[in-house]
Amino acid sequence: RHAELPVTGPPKAFDGYRIVLFSDVHVGSSNASFVNKLVTCINNQHADMVAFAGDLQNIEPQELYPYTETLSHIAACDGVFSVLGNHDYSMYQTATDEAIRAANEKELVSRELQMGWNVLLNAHATIDRGGQQIVIAGLENEGKEHMPQKADIKKALEGVPEQAFVILMEH
Repeated sequence: RHAELPVTGPPKAFDGYRIVLFSDVHVGSSNASFVNKLVTCINNQHADMVAFAGDLQNIEPQELYPYTETLSHIAACDGVFSVLGNHDYSMYQTATDEAIRAANEKELVSRELQMGWNVLLNAHATIDRGGQQIVIAGLENEGKEHMPQKADIKKALEGVPEQAFVILMEH
């Protein structure tokens, strides 16, 4: 779906800036045809930035193996930025060993980095156009009850000037 959002405040250099937002791919429930169509659709938008808002997997990063190469072809002028969703943490995993669960979480992040994505875990990045900037900030998951409670907006915005134009990503 295409949506034009009138936003006040971005620097003039970012007028008409195109962002593709996608989320909840859950590759463990996908197939190669769907993932190929998804990547083609995203790339056909000729975005300035692609934002992935979490839930790449259902349970474990091994679900991603058949799709890593395909997903690495998602491209945008200023890059692909991602945050984690509740399924990207270890809460749904059957492994009882905390070390295995933690390793799986690290592996998912590592896979996203290998695909060329900028993973923002309570962190931010700055995009510069002709000396004007926007900030892309990503929060970790902020869930309810049994969901991971990891969001830290103060950490994500640490060092960001108060007058900066910020795009905040969270699952």
